[in-house]
Amino acid sequence: MAEAALGMWIVTALGGTYLFLFTTDAHRPEAGSPTTALSPFLLFVHPLVALVGIAMWIAHLQLRDDVLPWLGLADLLVGAALGEVLLARTLRGARQGPVRSEDRMPRPAIALHGVLAAVTILLVLLVALGVD
Repeated sequence: MAEAALGMWIVTALGGTYLFLFTTDAHRPEAGSPTTALSPFLLFVHPLVALVGIAMWIAHLQLRDDVLPWLGLADLLVGAALGEVLLARTLRGARQGPVRSEDRMPRPAIALHGVLAAVTILLVLLVALGVD
């Protein structure tokens, strides 16, 4: 089950990368470039937390340490909380004026990313509880 958790974590991260690509053209100086209401800090830290968690999980797979699954779960919960903030800011609704980068994100992709994250959290919790 630990390997399945890693697989889900990677698939979720790939989905997040797809969503992140919609924000990469924000704040470019070209005329007509989309703007964003998303915090650059959150846009940096949310994926960073995910990558640190994936690295911890790989270490767990190699070392089979009992503490690492709990640290991985904590990492996922922090990442999910940051993701919820990003989701709330994304779904605030389009404002009048220029189109925001997050307005172009496909809503089904956002939903799928969240569902995959929830499944990843569940799998990591089960591994941490010893249901492997």
